[in-house]
Amino acid sequence: MLADGTRVIVRPIEPGDGDKLRAAFDRMSPQSRYRRFFTAMPRLSESMLHHLLDVDGVDRVAWAALDADAEGEPGIGVARYFRLEDQPDAAEMAVAVVDDYQHRGVGSLLLHHLNRTARDHGITRFVGSVLADNRPMLELVERTGGRYVLDEPGVLRLEIDIPDEPYEDAQDEAARPGLFTLFRAAARWR
Repeated sequence: MLADGTRVIVRPIEPGDGDKLRAAFDRMSPQSRYRRFFTAMPRLSESMLHHLLDVDGVDRVAWAALDADAEGEPGIGVARYFRLEDQPDAAEMAVAVVDDYQHRGVGSLLLHHLNRTARDHGITRFVGSVLADNRPMLELVERTGGRYVLDEPGVLRLEIDIPDEPYEDAQDEAARPGLFTLFRAAARWR
């Protein structure tokens, strides 16, 4: 349950979730789509949809969040990772939340499940990309002990260690692992 009382179902992505993914994508703003896919993407292509549904529960994992109180339990967010072949202890990760549900804790809830699944399968760090002009996100990465380097023009590659301990055990927010703090803070700004 979110802090505002919204009941959320969190479960692994299933092969039949294509319609829910497409509908959630359609409810994302152009800015949210750009931040997630790094390109103007007016629609979700069949090949991208297939890629997003291609999970195996170990090396390619995706957790979906659904609004349990809304008709049809629409998709409201997804967190995913895929293990890097050349670095089996690392995984590329991404989180996307439908605009109407941003800043409400959906991303943190999904990230909690993603962290545990990754740790259970021997993944100790997440890597990802961020736009080089996304200064607030870069500052957050720095504050949480994450690292980043130039990957290609306009894009930085980041790396964040996955905490050994579940973050809900940390009483003081300042003592919580960097990855949780990063996404909690990111959820506070638009």
